[in-house]
Amino acid sequence: MDPRDPGTPPYGDALVSAAVVGELVETVGPEAALAFFERFAALWPVRRERLRGAIGRRDVTAGLDAALSLKSGACMAGAFTLAGAGDRLHALIGRGAAPTTATGLGPDAPWADAEALMAELDVLGERTVSALRGLAGDLRARTVEVPALGGPAPAVPLLAPTGVLPRSLGRAS
Repeated sequence: MDPRDPGTPPYGDALVSAAVVGELVETVGPEAALAFFERFAALWPVRRERLRGAIGRRDVTAGLDAALSLKSGACMAGAFTLAGAGDRLHALIGRGAAPTTATGLGPDAPWADAEALMAELDVLGERTVSALRGLAGDLRARTVEVPALGGPAPAVPLLAPTGVLPRSLGRAS
């Protein structure tokens, strides 16, 4: 199943793919997945300010780096809408490196578009972070301690997020 499939049950009005969340939990475990989502949420204000600063200074290198960081982190979290906005911003900043544009709008046009996209990104980023925080809370609530023989109990999820089966359980043998 492609996690970008629109039929995938989402978190936060389709802002976060439950399939990606389920696969991340299965791959790295619930504690590491929780840490990733919490770190992504905590880094949002830093990423936003790095982008805003780079765009304000017309700093192509810093802007490309910040946009790439946003889109790759968002993609790993299953936040494909935010990743798409990061990708559009990355393209606009890249066009800002050219002395003129093919459209004849002048060298500042991509930067003006990037500034306009930042206003949209502010709202989208906050909504996505809110969805990720909700997801982390759901995941934390679904995690129980299972006693292990002779050692501390590892945390395991009761269910995959929103009832999506991990890939290994959904495959035919």
